[in-house]
Amino acid sequence: MWFLKYVMGLNPAAPQRYLILGTAYHALLEGKSPGEIARWGADFAEVLPEATELFKARTEKGPPLPKATAIEKELRISSIPMTSKPDREEPNRVVRDFKTTSVRSKDDDAFWSVNGEIIGEMLAADATTCIVDIVNKNDGKTTQLEVTQSPEKIRALEELVEDLIEELNVRLHRARKMGGLSAIFPKRMTSCVGKYGRCHYYDRCWSGGAARLLYKKSPNNGRWIPMLTPEGSAYGADMQVTLTPEDIKAIAMKAIAEGL
Repeated sequence: MWFLKYVMGLNPAAPQRYLILGTAYHALLEGKSPGEIARWGADFAEVLPEATELFKARTEKGPPLPKATAIEKELRISSIPMTSKPDREEPNRVVRDFKTTSVRSKDDDAFWSVNGEIIGEMLAADATTCIVDIVNKNDGKTTQLEVTQSPEKIRALEELVEDLIEELNVRLHRARKMGGLSAIFPKRMTSCVGKYGRCHYYDRCWSGGAARLLYKKSPNNGRWIPMLTPEGSAYGADMQVTLTPEDIKAIAMKAIAEGL
């Protein structure tokens, strides 16, 4: 997925419905009107009644929400090349992340406690706590899980990102020199279908004919690439992908020629 999204710059032409629903739900929580959201397109108009029901369930039946000190503010994490955008920043060094789900698990606490997105949000906002605020699509009930930051979690996230960049450097340099990119960037088959359904790129990898073509170039093609290359990085040399944007574009053209 990383290669298709960030090197080739491909996104599904039609986002999955649950993503559109989640975006509409978040927009209502941010104070946008239903009329404004409906004007975003037919897909948003279609999910708006369900998003509105979830919004009402959360705000009218769920626990009260403290006053936010910031909403959807993008923050840069100083120690790793990532940005984060908590849904809300709240007093007393708390961030809140709104989620919707139709699946509950006895391991939800453990899952969110070590989730990199949540740890990154706390790190970016210098927060000690994140409230994972989950409304269930089936019954409208809200569950709040409290995640506490720790030095061990921060270091684990930093090590994960450092390892990812090291691996990407190796693979991208091999891709620049060699053919056979499908072997250099193999399919992560364990991620093809997960808890929430198919990977967004399932059809690109596994379908033939027209379904494989239902992807479009992203307007922010390879957003990570400029940030991680020496020309655009605000981080040290050890935290950069050591290829130029032109190298990345050449790899993408090679991938197209190979039929990826």
